[in-house]
Amino acid sequence: EYQDGFGLGLSIVRAIIERHHGKVYITSTKEMGTMVSFNLPAEASR
Repeated sequence: EYQDGFGLGLSIVRAIIERHHGKVYITSTKEMGTMVSFNLPAEASR
């Protein structure tokens, strides 16, 4: 059963990732659908 959401999920993800100095990437094609990926910087070794 499909249930409508509020559309906040990606906004929240983006805010969290960017707060950690990362970047969110979204690509969409009609044939393949939508792919959401992200990069986060690795912690510098101490």
